[in-house]
Amino acid sequence: MNFEHQLILPDANAVIHSLRSIGYSIETAIADIIDNSIDADAKEIKADMVWTSQNDYIRIEDDGFGMDEETLVQAMKIGSHNPLDQRGRKILGRFGMGLKTASFSIGKRLTVKSKTTEGMSFTRCWDLDYIGETNNWTLLMQPFNKESEELLGEITGESGTIVLIENLDRLVNAPFTEKKANKFFNKIGDVEKHLSMVFHRFLEGREKSA
Repeated sequence: MNFEHQLILPDANAVIHSLRSIGYSIETAIADIIDNSIDADAKEIKADMVWTSQNDYIRIEDDGFGMDEETLVQAMKIGSHNPLDQRGRKILGRFGMGLKTASFSIGKRLTVKSKTTEGMSFTRCWDLDYIGETNNWTLLMQPFNKESEELLGEITGESGTIVLIENLDRLVNAPFTEKKANKFFNKIGDVEKHLSMVFHRFLEGREKSA
């Protein structure tokens, strides 16, 4: 049947900030991101959490099979999976929301860099302040600035993916103080404990990295 209709696009700024309030803790957010590394058959996953007077970020790197450009764009898309579709047994993600909502619950900028086994490297970035200014679903095709590019660094293995989350406004508020730094370090301990519990079957026989 053909109906008269209108195409109504959701307000980008409103939707993005609604997604920030889904209810993640720092522990569950990072675990959700690591799910993707496990899906990519990563053998090693490194997580760095940094908060100083100069910068604040979380950087997660794996040595999985990486993503080509089309797959990376799909991974950065909001709601990239249909939950009704049949999934492989190894696939932990269901709605295609985890990477984005988990990252946005922590910070205001998400940059993902991925390298395939063929040696091709691709980068995409969501910056919530930029979305707020434009009110468009503007996915950047490069790091937001030079600092982000330096924090991303290079993928050292034959393939892999780096997830970089910056501007951690939902984790510890600026400005930097020693008291806030101690609070941040305590959160790192909570993350390590949570990851050990959630991924214990993957960690058996492997050295933990967090």
